[in-house]
Amino acid sequence: MDALLGISAFSLRKAYLPPLSTSISSHAPSPFEQLLIKASHLYMSRAISAHRTLISAEGVTPENGDVVLAASLFITIHATGSARVLSAPYPSPEKRIPIHWFRQLKGLKAMIIHAGMYVRDETIKSCLEWEEQSFSLFLPSLSPPPTCPSIFPSDSFSFLLDGLEVSSSNYDLYRRTVSLLGIFNRKDTIRYTLKFPSLVGEDFVALLEKCDERALAIVGYFLMLIKRISAKTKIWWLQGVAEGDFDDVMRVLGKDWWGKMEWAAREIGWKGMGKEVHCGTGE
Repeated sequence: MDALLGISAFSLRKAYLPPLSTSISSHAPSPFEQLLIKASHLYMSRAISAHRTLISAEGVTPENGDVVLAASLFITIHATGSARVLSAPYPSPEKRIPIHWFRQLKGLKAMIIHAGMYVRDETIKSCLEWEEQSFSLFLPSLSPPPTCPSIFPSDSFSFLLDGLEVSSSNYDLYRRTVSLLGIFNRKDTIRYTLKFPSLVGEDFVALLEKCDERALAIVGYFLMLIKRISAKTKIWWLQGVAEGDFDDVMRVLGKDWWGKMEWAAREIGWKGMGKEVHCGTGE
């Protein structure tokens, strides 16, 4: 119940966010908005605490599988969708990078695997199984051998590998991640884009945490696909998320990369910025 109340307050809170062209730091919350902010964080923090306690004490069982999965979903939506609200105001010596997509969605995938088998509602269980089976048709393998990094069929983002030597220690990692992202850049697969963060390797996430510019550029194009989804589906918690996170990426990314980001910037509607800041995960 706490998770449901927290996500409900968060939904109302998003309705009060200023336009993306307006700095959040200059937005003065109304008294009612302040109550929503407090309620959202209070209920969600209680939900996270209860969720953690339940799993630690009982694990995931047939009796609590529904509750664990539902709580995981609400927590993921709140954490992913609230990053823009929680970001440090500009100007700032540090700025968040969108690492939350990878941490939260990897965790949700793990919970779907563990708790999904215990979901008692047959309709929901069938949907989870169908979703996984249908997407698996697009992935011949998630563990290609290092000597064959190009088994994935799409190279629509191969320009992100320009200037990278084949002998580079991270070449296979970048190549595989770029090819994996390319799978989602199709009409029949874009609906699965939210799976991308849970499918990339931990080595890629480690590069992102170090503010590796090529990794950041790849994430920028992931956000472009998220923008397409949000524009098409009107999913409430995705509205404005890609725009805010892409701005974070571009504030960290060196200007020598901006030329390669033109496609994403155009689709997302990014208008540029006047000041660069240092990178930080904001945790």
